[in-house]
Parts: sequence; C-alpha cells; structure tokens
Amino acid sequence: MTVLGATGSLLPVLSRFLKHWLASSQWHRTFRAILLATIALPITSMATAGELRPLLVVDGAPMQAELVNLPAAGPWLVKDAAGAERDLPRDEIVSWGTPAESALGPLVFLADDGLLVQPPEPGQGPATVVFDKDRLHLDRSALGKLTLALEDVRGVIFHPPADRHQRDLLASRLFGDNAQPPAEGERRDCDRVVLENGDELDGTLESCDGRQVKIAVGAANMTIEVAKVEAIVFNPSLLAPRQKMETGTIVGLADGSRIVARRVELDGDTLRIVPRLADDDKSPWLASRAALVFLQPLAGRVTYLSDLDAESYKHLPYLSLAWPYHDDANVSGLPLRAGGRLYAKGIGMHSAARLTYRLDKPYQRFEAEVAIDDETLARGSVTVRVFVDSQQRWASEIIRGGMPPVPVSVDIAGGKQFSLIVDFAERADEQDHVDWLDARLIQ
Repeated sequence: MTVLGATGSLLPVLSRFLKHWLASSQWHRTFRAILLATIALPITSMATAGELRPLLVVDGAPMQAELVNLPAAGPWLVKDAAGAERDLPRDEIVSWGTPAESALGPLVFLADDGLLVQPPEPGQGPATVVFDKDRLHLDRSALGKLTLALEDVRGVIFHPPADRHQRDLLASRLFGDNAQPPAEGERRDCDRVVLENGDELDGTLESCDGRQVKIAVGAANMTIEVAKVEAIVFNPSLLAPRQKMETGTIVGLADGSRIVARRVELDGDTLRIVPRLADDDKSPWLASRAALVFLQPLAGRVTYLSDLDAESYKHLPYLSLAWPYHDDANVSGLPLRAGGRLYAKGIGMHSAARLTYRLDKPYQRFEAEVAIDDETLARGSVTVRVFVDSQQRWASEIIRGGMPPVPVSVDIAGGKQFSLIVDFAERADEQDHVDWLDARLIQ
C-alpha cells in the first residue's frame, strides 16, 4: 500500500531548494549552519504543526490523520481529514507519519540503532557535544538537554556531509553493518577519531568540551580542534549489547532524530519518550507535540520479517559477486529509501535470490511495498515473487528503478513456509537493489 502525505504547501519544496543551494556553495561551516537553521526550523514548524499525516492500519484503507492523543496504554485517538475522531487499538497500527531526515548539526548514533540530531539554532551558532570518560551531554535537541552513558553511544559525526548518500556511506562505515574490520595488526578495542583530512587516530578518548577533543594515543596526549574532527567512534567492545527492534515503538522527530522507545505517550502538547536504553521509566525524554512526525509500533498483530531469523537464504550471482541480504537496510547496508522517503523497517535483497522463513504462528497475510532502492539513481530492474509452501502466491511485473513502490498483499493462512524471490529482469543484475519495505506478517 503506497501512502503519500501531502502538505498542501510550497514551503517544504522551497526549504529543500534553499538547503541544497546553500549546501553546494562554499560557505564557512558555521555561517552556513546558522543560515540553514534559520531557513529550516521555521519552515519545519509551519509545515508540521497540526498536520494530517499518513496512517496505515492492519485492516482498512490508508488514510490521512492527525494524532490527537496517545496514552501510555490503550487506543490511539486520531482525527481524520473530515474532522471525525476515532479510537484505534494500538495493536492495529502499522505506522503514522513519515520519518524526517537532517544533515544539520552533529549526529549522535546510539547503541540501540537510534539517532539523535543536534541542529543549530538561529543566532546561537553550531550545537555542541560534550563528553568525559563516562557520559555524553547534548546541549540542543528536540528533546532538550540530554545526558547519556557512553556505553549507549556508538559515536558522533560532527560535520555530516550535505550529500545524503555520502552521509549514509560514512555512517554505515563507522557504525553500521559495513563497519570496516580492523586491518592486520590494527586494534579496534579502542576509541577512534576520524579527521576531516582522512587521517584516523586510535586510542582512548578523554573528553570533549565542545571545542576540543582530547585523546590519549599510546604515551602521547593529543588535543584536536572539533572543527578538524569529522567523527568519533567510541570503543565498540564497551557498548551495550545490540538487539533487534522486536518490541516498543520507533519514534521519529522533525529534526531527524529517531528513538527506539519502550514507552511513548502524547498528552496535550507534551510528548514523553522512555528510550529502550533507559534503566527505568522515571526520567522520560520530553519534546513538544510539534516535534513528533513518525510512529511505528513494533508489537501487536504485526511481526516484521527483519525481526525474525530466516530459515534459509540462497543467492545466485549473475557472474561472481555474492550479495547477502540485510535486515532494516538495503542490500548495500545503507538506510532503506524508495520514492524519496526513508523507511525504518524492511529487507534488502539482490537478484537472483530466495529468502525463506518458517511460519510458526497463525499468520494470515504478508504485506509490504517492493521497490528498487533510491541509491541506484533510477537504475535496476527485477521481477519478484512470493511463495507459500513451494506454491507461488504472488508475482510482480517488471519493477524498475525510479518506479513508485509496488504494494504486496498475500494470503498466507495455513502456510508453514514462506519465501521471497528476486529474479533478474533487464540488463542482467545491474543495480538490482530490491527493498521489501515494511515487510510484515499479520496475525
């Protein structure tokens, strides 16, 4: 089911044009950040306050709805485009809204796959990130001032590239599935500072006061200006264990932050979020209603394929290059994007391949949208099929890069085994980066 939200305004288009123009110019970083913030923040606020957003439910057609109230437990209260209010059981919700993205300010990557954005504010200059040996402090986010244990933080990109694909590549190389393995004789049970000139320093990070980063490299103590630091990576061996997002709710904010929440509540104009990495529910993160742009529950009648272990996977290269599949990422290990929007859940595959799951619960349907990922720049072509117990239940026409996502809904009731198949179409396997977006089983 393709769900597109309409703002009914030219402001977002103007915002994107101006941000692209500024990002491509040779502005001084601080000056450019202030200008971008001046343009982006007011427009974002104007475009998001009280806006109808796409709402996808388990049973029923997609609709545009405003989220009126979200209690800690019980049904959601929404208002449709006609102004009628209705209660929706929370286990019937697939998603509300669309994730936002930002290249403004430092990006803080969390151990549970969350992301916190530190955008600049007009007249206040760049946001800062401060840390010592135990804690990291954020001075400016949609959630106000935050303090995090370092074991909950993968690292920080201080100066994210303006180009989205380059930003994805950098984040994936440092923190994602594409993180580079250590070279022979190289340590990775340590902290790392990545400089803007391409150099990298391995050692023990001592502190950052927002202006300078201090790191001990061997017997030497070094101080580096933050302006020269592209990113820092905290010692991965000290991180809290990484877990799949099987429960809770993915919460997206207007500044591009995404939080994996154990509990989320909207009461009046106050948004309360208990992140999954929190020790208890006593100190929720707080934001305004206007900051909330996306919710995706991870429980109820919906089970995402990316939260299950596949029974088998087989890839047949066209020549010799083998491609593994990826959970919650495209086949390159980068964020799932199709039709110009970001998706938090899904499966990335490449032709020709078969991915099989065991149906060990009374699932009734499989639903998803399938597309060629935007990273191919409108290239690639495939056909895809869905099999249940070795019987074909659904097949697509040729899906080409640049096409809008194709909705998939398949009856799988009574099945014991379920397979996704991607085949070659035109031009062999060139750029056949297939996304099964929000691929889910419905009970």
